[in-house]
Amino acid sequence: MSLDNSPFVDRLNTNYVPSDPEVLEIRALLAEPEIQLARIDAQIEKMETALAQLKAQRASLKRPIDAHKVLLSPIRRIPHDVLVEIFLACLPSKHHALIDPTQAPMLLGRICRHWSSVAYSTPMLWRSMHIPPPNYLHTPPNILSRLEKIVEDWLERSGTCALALSIFDPGKFFS
Repeated sequence: MSLDNSPFVDRLNTNYVPSDPEVLEIRALLAEPEIQLARIDAQIEKMETALAQLKAQRASLKRPIDAHKVLLSPIRRIPHDVLVEIFLACLPSKHHALIDPTQAPMLLGRICRHWSSVAYSTPMLWRSMHIPPPNYLHTPPNILSRLEKIVEDWLERSGTCALALSIFDPGKFFS
């Protein structure tokens, strides 16, 4: 008998309490469906295991494929001088470059080893700089020394280029 035709259908999802003979009848009704459920659960577990194995095989095949495809990336074939021109076009045009790791030229040195090499060896990228004036009373010494190191590296990277610097302290400007 299917559970859809169960004599207890009208009592499901209620507070009905079956009698002792009804408990035995319900247990008998559930015997075959529970066996079917166990078979289905076993099939699902078998399929999930097979699926997990296939996913693992796929991942182990996909990793080297993806790594090889990266080698085919067109950006890798851009000549050095063209890449330099692209980098120069990334610089701000309305103000000096900021000491900010999320903006050019600092960002360009964080993409990959090749870009870092190109960016750090291109003095024209480092020809302008805005130095934010630190609040010496409230800035920890380690931040001040890090800023000093960044400015030092920036100046070194600018090589023999004419350098344009800006320092703007809004607190001093409006006092």
